[in-house]
Parts: sequence; structure tokens; C-alpha cells
Amino acid sequence: MTLKQPKIIILIETFFIASIFLVLMATLLVGIYFNKYEEQQKQNENIERRHHLLSQLIVPSLAISDISEVRKLLHMSSGVDETYMIIDDNGTVIMSDYGNRSLYGFGKSFNNWKICNRPSLIDQTIEKEKYSIYCSSLIDNSIFSSNKKIGLLFSFTKSNPFILFSPAVIYFILILTLLFLTLIFLLRKILYMQLLQPLLKLKNAILNRSLHNVIHPKIEEIKKLPWELVEIKDAFERLLSNLQEEYNGRIEAEKMKALVDVMAGVCHDIRSPLSILEFCIIEAKDYLPKKDVQIQVEALQNIRDIANNLLDKYREPNAKLLTPIETDFLIKPLLLSSIIDTVISHKKQEWKNKPCKLIFNAHKNAKNKWINSIESETRRVLSNILNNAYESLRDNGSIDISLKSNSNELLVIISDNGIGIPFAHLKSVLNGFSSKHPGKGIGLSNAKQYMESLGGSLAINSQENSGTQVTLTFPFFKNPLWLPEEIIICSNQTIILLDDDLSIHNFWQKKLRNTGVKLIQFYSGSEFVEWYGQSEKSDSTLYFMDYELRKESLNGVDLLKSINPQQRGFLITSHAEKNIFQRTAEELGIWLLPKCVLNEIPVKIIAEQ
Repeated sequence: MTLKQPKIIILIETFFIASIFLVLMATLLVGIYFNKYEEQQKQNENIERRHHLLSQLIVPSLAISDISEVRKLLHMSSGVDETYMIIDDNGTVIMSDYGNRSLYGFGKSFNNWKICNRPSLIDQTIEKEKYSIYCSSLIDNSIFSSNKKIGLLFSFTKSNPFILFSPAVIYFILILTLLFLTLIFLLRKILYMQLLQPLLKLKNAILNRSLHNVIHPKIEEIKKLPWELVEIKDAFERLLSNLQEEYNGRIEAEKMKALVDVMAGVCHDIRSPLSILEFCIIEAKDYLPKKDVQIQVEALQNIRDIANNLLDKYREPNAKLLTPIETDFLIKPLLLSSIIDTVISHKKQEWKNKPCKLIFNAHKNAKNKWINSIESETRRVLSNILNNAYESLRDNGSIDISLKSNSNELLVIISDNGIGIPFAHLKSVLNGFSSKHPGKGIGLSNAKQYMESLGGSLAINSQENSGTQVTLTFPFFKNPLWLPEEIIICSNQTIILLDDDLSIHNFWQKKLRNTGVKLIQFYSGSEFVEWYGQSEKSDSTLYFMDYELRKESLNGVDLLKSINPQQRGFLITSHAEKNIFQRTAEELGIWLLPKCVLNEIPVKIIAEQ
């Protein structure tokens, strides 16, 4: 708000001052009008009376043509501002003073005899002098003349430029002015008490509310508030209430965002070392007791379950790359081992009140195999089959999931030791009819149709009271263009590694030990950017970038876009199944490395070329 904007009280006072001025002017004009009317009436009466008396004195002398007597009477009747003149029936002009040439000229040229038929005042200007002219006929009423008209009597009264008010008119103006002023001030008081004062109170209440945090949206009660202001007050309170809700929502959103950031950091910190631990267990399993290896594998799977559940609930990848809604209803390349791993983690969480033994075994040659499928449908099929297996279990039951591969197919084998399905019911179950035995047949028909639509199959082998085995066959999806079958590194090449996880650095250090390959390591994007700006560029340098860099505005995609290494660039991420990452890798011509199977991708060191 600028200082030039007027206040309401000033506008109201200005309005009343203007109203008073207009009332005074209107009253004065009305007074002038009535005063002029009254004065004109009096003047008419006085002039008419004087004409009547003067006519009685002049007519006898004029009838005998005693001009000197007539002039004497005219001279006696005339004054400073009033002059009399006679025009006889012969057109002779008779005046007391012939020196007034303007009036004499008027008399000589006068020919409008009709104006004297009805005596009245006429305002006329004669040679720049304003006069009120009154004309009356001179009638000889003697018995010898029988009402003969012997001339015209004129009186010329100069107009007075100054307005002289009569006492009656003055009283009228005063009374009218006082009446209007009283009404204006009464109206001003009512307007101030009923409108302006409540409005000022409402303004002060709103200003006081604006100085505090929006906690109580209600404004203090104001007495005698007009209905329109009550509506404004209610509307403002509704606005405050909406702002309070918005404020609370933003606070909750900020809290949730902070929680999401923490959870994303935790998941990132957990999942990165998992691949290294799994690699180490595989490398050391030949040197450790089988029981110890099994314990380590189960512990590793438990940690992976925790990470999967946290990621599913709280994962929110960098908004600069991912779209707000990443659909799961498109056919796209999927890493089947990762999907199975996530579904198993969810089931363990879902069945935690009545757990069962749930074992997942992915063969090494199948772990990094991809399928072309709809993610949501694939999850649903796996979830339904696991639910059926779980419902069929008795006490101390178990479910085994195996992932295998042959020349052109991936096999998911789900086995349970539950109550099984009678052989006679297997066909009807696959045709969409539910078995009388609990836990079998639910969703298997739809799952079979979906698998066949992918070019795969679903088969059931069950024995009553022994258990059921469901085999899902997925056709291979030839490794996508952005997924390397192996990482080939020349011994004279330099590798740039950017990752904020120390375990990843240790993994690469072990991989490249005694190979002659130069490894330059960075833990933050800012360090890499500073180094890259000062370093010599080489076409033989390989860049391995982690997508998620905690507490930094940049991510691995941003950095790879800026340096454009094409096939010398590798993006390491836990979100390789997302369409946006796959499209970005294809557009930039870089490789995409899923973090969960990083150990499964062979690293081949070749001699210097």
C-alpha cells in the first residue's frame, strides 16, 4: 500500500465538506430566486401605484397641452435611478430632462404599442444600461373626452447589480441552511457510528491478526457490525482457516519430505554395501563352513528385505529426472530377479504375524536376465501364487522360490509343502474354477492367460497332502542396448569413479588391483566438477557415476549429460527398471548398471591397445 492512497475517514470528511458547500450554494441560489421574485412583486406594486397617482396628476395637464406642468410633475417624480417619460398620442416625447439622449432616442423610436396593453415590468438594455421599464396608458376620463387615450407613461428604473435580501428571505435562507447542516451532521454521525467505526475496528482486528502466526482463524467479536461487514469478516475467517489448513499441510509435507530424505539415504546406504557383501560371500563360500555361509546369506536377505520395504514406502528419486507419476502399466524391460526379491520382501512384511519359511534362490546365470513385461501384472501374478501357497501351508510350512535359466527362457519355480490340490481338480483350477481345497485356484486362470500373452506359460504340478509346484516360464528379453553383457577395460585406461558410498570404492579397488588400470575416485559431485574443469580430456577415460548423490543438487545423470562420454559412461542406479532411466541411457548413449546385479556383470581387463 502506498502513502498516496486516501483513507476512508478522509474520503468521508471530504464528502461531507463538499456536501455542506453544495447545500450552502443551493440554499443561496434558492434564496436569490425567491428574493428576486419577491422584490419584483414589490417593485411592480410600487411602480403601478406611482403610475396610477402620477397619471391622475398628469392627465388633466396633458389634456390641455400644458407641457410645462407635465414636465414639472415628471421632474418631481423622477429620481437618481428612476426616470419618467411620456409619449403623447401625436408621438411627442415629453421628459423632465432632455439631456438623457439614450432614453430620448428610445422614446423617438418606440413603436411597440402592444406592450402597454397589459402593464408589466420589462427588462431591457438601452445603450449598455440595464433598465426595468414599466409602461401604462394615460386615459382622459373627463365627460368631454369619454375615456380617450392621450398618451403613454414610461418609467425607467436602473437595475441594481447588488442583491439586497429582504428579512423574510434572510430568515428563510438561515432556517434552510441550519436544517440541512443538522441533517448532514446527523447523517455523518450515523455513518461514523454504524459504518466507519466498525470498519476501523475490523481493520485493526485484521492487522493485529496479521502480526501473529495463523493459529486461531477466528477474529474477535465486533458489536453492531453491518451485515456486509459481517460477510467480509466471515470470508476473511474462512480464508484464514484455509491458510491454516494449507500451512498445516505444508508443515506435514515438510516433515514427510524430511522423513523421505532420511529413508532414501538409509536405503541408499544399505543397498550399496549389500552387493559388495554378497560378492564377498560368494568369493569366500569355498573357504567357510556351509552352515556359516547359509547364516550369512539369510542375514543378507533380511537386510535386503528391510531395504526393499523402505524403498517401496519412502523412495522418491530425484524429481529433476523422474516424472511425478511413473506408470507400472507399460510393457518394458524388467529385471526379474529384482522384482521377485521385492515381492518376497513384501510378503515377509505382510505375513509377519504368522511367518513361514520363505527361501529365494537365484542361479548365477539367471540373476542378470531381463524379461519384457508389465511390471504391475508380473508383481500381481507372483503375489497371487505366493498367497495361494501361503494359504495352503500347515504349521512349520515353507515356500521355496527358484530362478533358473535355459537357452532362451527364465523359469520361476514356486514350491510349497502345503495340502496340495487333488489331481482331478488341477484342470478345472487352470480353467478358472476354484478348488474346494483352500488356498488353490485363486487367480491361477488369469495368471495363466497373462503368461501365455507374453509368450510364456504357467504349469502346475501338485500332489494332495504333499504340496504344489507352480512353474512360470518367461521368454528372454535380449539384453537392452543400454545394458552391457560385460565391462571391458584396457589396462592403459583411466577410470573415474563417483560414488558417495565407501563400500563401492572398496569394490572397485579390489576389482582393479594389480591390473595397471588408473582409478581416480570422487565422493561428491562438486569434487568431480572441480577436477574435470582443470583436467586434460581423454577419449580413453571411463566414467562410472552413481545416480543418487546425497545432499547434493547434482546427480549422476546431470554430470554425464554435461561431459557427454557416450559409451564411455556408466550410470549406476537402483532404479534401472524405470522407463525414464532407460530412455535417458538410450538418448545419451551410455550404459546402465543396476546396482542389485552389479556383481553379476563380468569385468574384463584386456591388454593395452
